[in-house]
Formats: sequence, structure tokens, C-alpha cells
Amino acid sequence: MPAKAYSTKGLQIWLGGTEAPTALVPTAISTAAPAVVSVANTAAEGDMVYVSNSGFPELDGKWFPVGAPTATDFALTGSDTTGSTGALATTPTIDLHAQGDAFDLSCLAKAITFNSDAPAAIQAGTYCDPSLAITSPIIPPTTIEFGGNINIADPAYKELIDASEDGIQRALDIVLPFEQGDIVAPAVVSMVTWDLPVDGVQGFTATVTCSSKPVHRF
Repeated sequence: MPAKAYSTKGLQIWLGGTEAPTALVPTAISTAAPAVVSVANTAAEGDMVYVSNSGFPELDGKWFPVGAPTATDFALTGSDTTGSTGALATTPTIDLHAQGDAFDLSCLAKAITFNSDAPAAIQAGTYCDPSLAITSPIIPPTTIEFGGNINIADPAYKELIDASEDGIQRALDIVLPFEQGDIVAPAVVSMVTWDLPVDGVQGFTATVTCSSKPVHRF
């Protein structure tokens, strides 16, 4: 397929609120791409789910956007259980994080950047080999930076400041326009800083630290 470029105009970025997720208990999960969850459904397009204890290793411990919801089921966008040997466990849980509980940070004024550092080198020099070093087993977490203009009348700005103070893990969902999927991750707002030029726009930069690596679901 020939390469094609898509504009970022219309991109949306959502950060979950502090409301407790709704626990859904599925009665079936299909072996398909995407996997379809059968459940008495309250999910809507734009919601996020976290899957645990499902019996499917392809799904457990992962975040997925809700796709094609109906009253009885929804798809786990970007999932693939077609070749799975798993089977629905006895106590499966899907935590539903409603987009209605999240806040919309889409009106940004700066590029969204992803920063992933390599493991650090630990100096372990000896008298025989002073330059000896080993690679740290600790992999630094991915951080994401984005920014916009300061506007205290914008509820999302206040939510962002509150999130930088409470340290609560939230679902981060970057919705790409032109149906190019979602970039999702669990994240904590670790810092908000401010850009105050001598003569110019008052701005802010937020840094979120991901609890696991971001994944592109489509």
C-alpha cells in the first residue's frame, strides 16, 4: 500500500478523572480481531477499559478503547485473540473508564512529544578495569509532554493543575483524527510548568509519566 500522510488537525487528548471505574463482568470474549466482549453494557464510544483476569494473555493487563458498543457487547479496539489458546476465566474483570469522567485537553498550542530514555550505565570500575560499566536493569518510564495557553476559565486547565498535585494514575487517550486509532497509556501528571515570556502568550507545559509504555491501538 502506498504511503499516505494524515494531518494532526482535529486530534483529541483525554485524561481520566478521579472517579472510580465501573467494573464490568463479561460473559464471553470472542477469539477475533478485534475481540468482542459480551456484557450487560454501559460503555460508549470514546470510553477506555482495562482488562484483568480474563484468561486471555493477549488482553490481560492492557488498556483498550471501546469500539462499536451495543447494548450487549463492545469491541476492544486494537486487540487480536484470533490465535489465542485462552478461555474466559471464572472471575474476569473489565474496568470501564468513561470518557464523560475525563477532561478534554484537545485545544493545545504545542506539539505532543514522547520521551523514552535508555537504561542508565552503572559504573562498576575496578583497579583492573576502571572503565567497567553495567547496564541498569531499571528502564526509565516513558514521559509525554504537551502544552497550551493558560486560561483559568477553562475547566480542563484547573483539572490538569489538580491532577499534577494529587498524583493519581489516570487513563490517557490520544485520539488520532482521520480514524487512525488511539494512543493509550496509564499515566500520572508529574509536573506542570509555565512559560512566561517578556512579551507574548502565557503558556504551560505538562509532563505525564506513563506507568507502562504507550500503545497505538487501531
